[in-house]
Amino acid sequence: APKPLGWKRPDGAQMRLEGLSASASVTGKRLTVSVVNPSYKEASEVEIRLNGARAASARGTLLAAGDPHAHNTWTAPDAVRPSALTVRASGDTVRLALPASAVATVTVDLA
Repeated sequence: APKPLGWKRPDGAQMRLEGLSASASVTGKRLTVSVVNPSYKEASEVEIRLNGARAASARGTLLAAGDPHAHNTWTAPDAVRPSALTVRASGDTVRLALPASAVATVTVDLA
């Protein structure tokens, strides 16, 4: 099983990502977060907190397939392909459901 990632925020609060991997970048007023759920079996509810910011809008793209071993080939080039992901943004919080064995990119336009 993947080990949880942990870090301390500047205010000293201990933070953890249970089994997920994530990266984030900000350009101007646009935040982009990529999240990976490496679990073969467990979906994950993801909550992204925008400490000190508010979401004006958010959208997501999901890369996943029903079979974690699925892959694209010359004869099946669309076995795994991106699709729209439902993302809910409210105030300083963005939420999404991430299926097992999936990668998501979430774009948040900051207010």
